[in-house]
Amino acid sequence: MARAQAAAASGTMRPRSSPWGTGPAGVVHGRIWLCAAQASGRLGGVKIPNAWAVVAMLLVGCASTPPPETNAPTPPATVTPAASASVTPVSVAPATPSEVLDRNRAPFDACYAQARAADANLGRTKVEITFAVNADGAPQTVDLKYRNRFDDKAKDCMRDAALAARFPVSMQGAQTATIAFAPPGS
Repeated sequence: MARAQAAAASGTMRPRSSPWGTGPAGVVHGRIWLCAAQASGRLGGVKIPNAWAVVAMLLVGCASTPPPETNAPTPPATVTPAASASVTPVSVAPATPSEVLDRNRAPFDACYAQARAADANLGRTKVEITFAVNADGAPQTVDLKYRNRFDDKAKDCMRDAALAARFPVSMQGAQTATIAFAPPGS
């Protein structure tokens, strides 16, 4: 009897059988059976004094909840082929001087906007630019040929934009490219 009481108090007693199955007292169905047995004053066919039943209920707890599950660490994100398709590809060096100008077009467009601000009648036009490119890919000199008349401020802006362009070292020497402009909305 003392052995059954100690086992009931420690919560380690295995029930012989129960309507919910058999298993250690730590298993949920075992806890239910143990609590039901404690309420009736019997445990595995052994009569338990009410005081021990109360002690066992306090130690084991009929309403105890199983320990919270620990969250497994999340696996690292994997890159799928679809996700890698959105990554910006490594740029290929421009093959022609015109491609260099196309990739650096924003400063030239700003110069054209400045020229249109000075002369609202300036329409579609082209500017032919000849570069002398050094071994580092930087223009040393530029020669600009305008199809339409630009004011001096716009010409200086175009020259600065042309000198800021960078070429692949394979384009060392004289290079010529043409850039075309059109008024907005045309």
